[in-house]
Amino acid sequence: MAPEKEVIETALPLQSVTNGEPAIVAVIAGTFIVGLLGAYIGYSRYQRSKLIEETETAPIGSVTQGRTAISGTVRPVEEPLESPVTESDCVQYSFSVKDLVETDTEGGSSSDSDVVDSEKEWKRIEKGSDETPFYVDDESGAALVELEDGITYNMSSDNQELVDDRHGDGMHGLSDDDIPNDVIKRQYTESVLPIGEEVCVLGESRRPSEAEEGADIIIGRDPESDLFIVADKTKTELADSMSITGPLIALGGLAVSGVMLIILVNDFVLV
Repeated sequence: MAPEKEVIETALPLQSVTNGEPAIVAVIAGTFIVGLLGAYIGYSRYQRSKLIEETETAPIGSVTQGRTAISGTVRPVEEPLESPVTESDCVQYSFSVKDLVETDTEGGSSSDSDVVDSEKEWKRIEKGSDETPFYVDDESGAALVELEDGITYNMSSDNQELVDDRHGDGMHGLSDDDIPNDVIKRQYTESVLPIGEEVCVLGESRRPSEAEEGADIIIGRDPESDLFIVADKTKTELADSMSITGPLIALGGLAVSGVMLIILVNDFVLV
């Protein structure tokens, strides 16, 4: 009877990702923490969407004091603003100016001279925003929006503009100097809240004082929920968008943290 052959099983050794390098370990640990932060932000965004859904909507003329949601048309209290990029009449705008520049980076070296590579990157060179007091009107009354409380403006793509300046002559008073030679193109981004826009406002309402004439109610930040949003969409549309993106952000953060944790545990076992 022929002798049985001995079967020898071999396994490939696990490979270390960090190789014990403290800098690589720090980057992976930092990414793990960022992933957890993303998961928290996503969860908070989802919770905020539920809070928006539960906030009662009422006509301005019949709003009671407390957290509420109103809808109506934007009207400035005094003179409107003019946005710097599109020159639109509005009550609030924000903008940023970025340059796409080409930079030289030292690469490998030869016997004669260093090899120089070229990279492109966006650099923000200017940003700003402004707002002016405004009312929100519906058929039942007018609400004055308190600017002092710090509003979160949630504007859709309909009220956002992206413009490229390829001629180097600046736009509407922004960055009037000629574009430097290392700039490939300059880009202007603007978000505005136009006059006459239909908006939804969520916050805390109160009755105006004698010095605050011209409005049926005043609406500002709700101290209990920290809710104060002006959006150019309905309450349902705003809540739906946040309820979708919130879980996606949370799941993405958890996935990143999970991968980083596996890498760290694997390397720890190998040590």
